[in-house]
Amino acid sequence: MAFGLKTEVRGLRETLLELRDLDSNIYKQINTDIKNAALPFAKGIESGLPKSAPLTGFSHSGATAFRTSDNKTEVKTSVKKPRSDRPTSLLKVIVKGRGLAIADLAGHPKSKYTPKLRSKPSPRRPTGYRINGQGSALKRALGPTPGSRYVWPAALKNQNLIDNSIERSIQDASAKVNRNLLVVK
Repeated sequence: MAFGLKTEVRGLRETLLELRDLDSNIYKQINTDIKNAALPFAKGIESGLPKSAPLTGFSHSGATAFRTSDNKTEVKTSVKKPRSDRPTSLLKVIVKGRGLAIADLAGHPKSKYTPKLRSKPSPRRPTGYRINGQGSALKRALGPTPGSRYVWPAALKNQNLIDNSIERSIQDASAKVNRNLLVVK
C-alpha cells in the first residue's frame, strides 16, 4: 500500500550522498539511525490496524484473506540521487497484507473502478466472466470512506512522532559529521 505523508527536508539527500563518498561508516550509521527512528512510527501504525477481519468474507485460506499475521509494517531507507521530474523518498513505511489493502481502500474516491457487466477477456476465458456486483456490495458493507480506513488514520495520528524522531536523528548525524570534520590531523 502506498500513501504519501510528506515532510520535505531540503538538501538532506545531497548531503547524505556526499557523506557516503566521504565516510561510509558514518553514512551507514546515519541510515541505521533513521531507520531505527522510524520503527516506533511503523509499530504505531501496526497497532492501529484491526485485529480481526472486518467482514466474514475475508476469512478464507486464499491469497486475499485478512490475516493478522500478514498485516505487518516494514521500514526501508533509500538515498538515491533526486530526479527533477519526480520526488523520491528517503524513508518508506510499507504496510503488508493483501486482505488489509482490499478492506482499507475499497471504495477509495481516487480508484478508477467503473462497474461493468463482463471482465476483460483472457486466454482461459475468451468471453470474460460475468461481474456480479461483489465490489459494490463490499463498499456498502464496509461503509463510506474519504480514503483509507485503517492505515492512513494511524499514520496521521503518529505523524509528529516520525517528524520528531527523524529530525533528532538528522541532528545527531550532523553533530557526528561536524565532530569528525573538526578533528585536525
